[in-house]
Amino acid sequence: MSKGVKKGPSQPLGQNGNRRLSLAERREIINLRRTKLTYKAINERTGYGMWAIRHGGGMAHQINPDLSEKPRSGRPSKFTAKQRRAVVRAGANKRRPGSVARSLTRRGGMTISTSTVRRIWAGAKTPYCRCKISPQRRLSDINKRKRMDFSMRYSPTAAHPWAFLDGKVCTLYENGVGQPNYEWRRIDQGSSVASGKLIARFFVYAVVGHNLKSQLIFTAPSPKKGSGEATGGRAFNSSDYIELMRTIDKVLHAWRPGGQYYIIRDRASQHTSAASEEALAPLNLPILEAFPPCSWDINCIEHVWAQLVNLLEGRRPTTADGFRRVILESWEAISQDTINKIVAKVPSRLKKIVELRGEWISSYKSFFTL
Repeated sequence: MSKGVKKGPSQPLGQNGNRRLSLAERREIINLRRTKLTYKAINERTGYGMWAIRHGGGMAHQINPDLSEKPRSGRPSKFTAKQRRAVVRAGANKRRPGSVARSLTRRGGMTISTSTVRRIWAGAKTPYCRCKISPQRRLSDINKRKRMDFSMRYSPTAAHPWAFLDGKVCTLYENGVGQPNYEWRRIDQGSSVASGKLIARFFVYAVVGHNLKSQLIFTAPSPKKGSGEATGGRAFNSSDYIELMRTIDKVLHAWRPGGQYYIIRDRASQHTSAASEEALAPLNLPILEAFPPCSWDINCIEHVWAQLVNLLEGRRPTTADGFRRVILESWEAISQDTINKIVAKVPSRLKKIVELRGEWISSYKSFFTL
C-alpha cells in the first residue's frame, strides 16, 4: 500500500493491488456527490472508503477538478527503521506474531501490538505470513522416504508442466466486540476454531501453474450470491468435485491443448472416492499420483493462497456478498508473474528436501511474496 493512503474498511483494491482509486472511480464519486447524495449514501452504494469519498466529494463544486495523484507525506511511523528491522528479524526466526509482540514490548523498549507486527511483516522487503504446524504433527519415516524418492526423481524437470489444484475454506466471523475477523484453514484441518457470530463461510477452488491461473470457483458449502445466508447448508461432496473437475479440465485444455501436463492434488476423500473416479474416468485426467502426502512445502498453490491472505489484510467486509467481492478482487490482484516465480522455486525446494533427507523445508508453513 502506498504511503499516506488510508486503508478504509471497505475500500476496494485499485490497480496493481493497491488501494488508491482509479480516475474513473474518483470521477464517479464527484458525479454522485453532485446529485446531492450524502457521503454515507455514496459509501453504501460504491463500497469505497469514507476518506476517499470525502476527499473526492470536496471537489464536486469545481468545474474541472484535478483528479491526478498528489504527493502525500502520510502519517509518520511511530517506529524507527532499526525497530522495524528488529520486528522483521524476529519473524524470520520462526516465531509467531503474538510472541514477537510480547517479547519486543517486554524487552525491546517498544510497545507494539500483534496486528502491527503482522503489518510490518507484510510491508517488509520480503512480505510473509506464517501458519504454525501442530507440534504433535511429525513426518513418518515412510513419508520421508516417499518425499526423498519423489524429489530425486522429479527435481530436474519439475514444476513447469504441473497444474497445482487445491481448495481453501475462508471464514468471516464477528468476534466478541463486534469486529469482523478472518479465519483461513485447509479443508482437511478439522473443525473451525473461530468463535463468534458467523458472517460467511466460502469454499473456493483454483488451479495455478506456470502461465496458468484459473478463476476462483465457489463450491459447497459456499452460500449463493445474493442469498444473504452465511453458508449453503451442506458439505462439499463427490458430486461437487466431479462438477468442479469438469470445469477445471476445460481450463487445463486451454492452457496446454496437447495435454502434456500433470495435476497435483491432495488425497481428500471426495477426490479419490469410487464415484469420483468412475465419473471422471472418461476425461482421462493426468493426476500425478506419485506426489507425496504432507508436502505443502512444494505445493505452489499453498503459497498463492498466502498471497490472497496478504492482499486481504485490512479488508473488513461485514456481509457475505461483501466478503465474496473482496475475495475475488484480491484474487484478481495476484499477478501471473508472481505465480511463475513461485513455480520456478520448486526444483530448488526439491533439492533441499533431498539434503534434509525428506524432512519439511521448515517447521512452519512459511509463505513468501517473491
